Amino acid sequence: MKVLITFLTFLLVATINAQWIGDNEGFLGGTVKGFAVINNKLFAGTDAFGGVYLHENSVTWVQKNNGLTNKQVNSIISKDGKMYVGTTNGGVFVSTDEGESWVSKSITSTTSTIYSLGVNGQTIFAGTLNGIYISTNGGDSWSASTNGFPNSPVTSILVNGNEIFAATYGAGVYYSNDNGLSWVPKNNGISILALWAITSHNNLLIVGSNSGLYYSNDNGNSWNLFGIYDNRPFKSLLSYGNTIFAGKAEPAPTNFLFSTDNGATWQTSSDGFTSSVYEIIAIGVNNGYVYVSTPGSGYRIHRRLLSEIVTSVESSDEIPTDFNLNQNYPNPFNPSTKISWQSPVGGHQTLKVYDVLGNEVATLVDEYRNAGSYEVEFPNAETSYASSLPSGVYFYKLQVGEFVQTKKMILAK
Repeated sequence: MKVLITFLTFLLVATINAQWIGDNEGFLGGTVKGFAVINNKLFAGTDAFGGVYLHENSVTWVQKNNGLTNKQVNSIISKDGKMYVGTTNGGVFVSTDEGESWVSKSITSTTSTIYSLGVNGQTIFAGTLNGIYISTNGGDSWSASTNGFPNSPVTSILVNGNEIFAATYGAGVYYSNDNGLSWVPKNNGISILALWAITSHNNLLIVGSNSGLYYSNDNGNSWNLFGIYDNRPFKSLLSYGNTIFAGKAEPAPTNFLFSTDNGATWQTSSDGFTSSVYEIIAIGVNNGYVYVSTPGSGYRIHRRLLSEIVTSVESSDEIPTDFNLNQNYPNPFNPSTKISWQSPVGGHQTLKVYDVLGNEVATLVDEYRNAGSYEVEFPNAETSYASSLPSGVYFYKLQVGEFVQTKKMILAK
């Protein structure tokens, strides 16, 4: 009888946990406008003077606002071990020590409200209410990027190597292939140009708009609706591994969607959301959990096991015993090569390619992965822009927690 009771208890616990649960311990209020991950640590940027929170030990939220003189955070991103936040009336702040301290990189008093951010090396893109500003020296100085760019709110910025896409509220998508020096619109097929979010996934660009979820498979030259839940605002997007996550402004159970087949089919996952969850504002993934932020009363942050939503894992059956970044093969290569590595532990993994000057030319992996062996191709569908790279020496760097390893490869055309 004792065994039966234990088994039934396990079933009950498993059933209760197989849904979204509130995750607000230590959280003092406000709305989470975005999530960022550095070295397997999850951070949240909040408005209403909450500033930045660290999800310490994946249990409780702790404020990390030392030096953050403006705590109304509209956007937060991480790149190359740094965190960047955009604030209301406070400009941009940067942290190089995992949120322990922040340094102001303000723009001007007239453009100090930042709604979106993007980073490419030392270049920072800041989306404001009236266009986009660029710093090429890590935020020490700024200039307006007005060559072809509209005077519109910039809601989301996507950096794909030296290709930059900016989503605006009212003017649609704008594209630059010269690091923001000039811009052109790319809106063919988008019926309403009020956009909230933009991301890339495999060979697709994806934008969330007030009229539905659009995709482009030709680098933004033309757009099509996915055909799901049209005419509803899609306000948040995340590409993670082989999964696209999308959140929209609509009550549960249809406000959180995901696709594991490049958008061919979509599923909803809203078990555990209450009626007060009427919008998904931001989505993040860390340590095997998916996190979402919601407005309204009740819990502002929910989480759910990633394995409950996405069941497939890209790894070998054998768990390695050591870290190892293998030499790419073939090397030298033309037109493509394969890079493989092993990790004995699960964690946030990044695999990036740099030129001899240290400029990042491609991000091949930037996500949580379980312990296992992996292989990627370079250039691949996600880094098609890298196919135009000149011959020469390049470096690829793997980072998993404290483990970092870099190797050299040669492109010979």
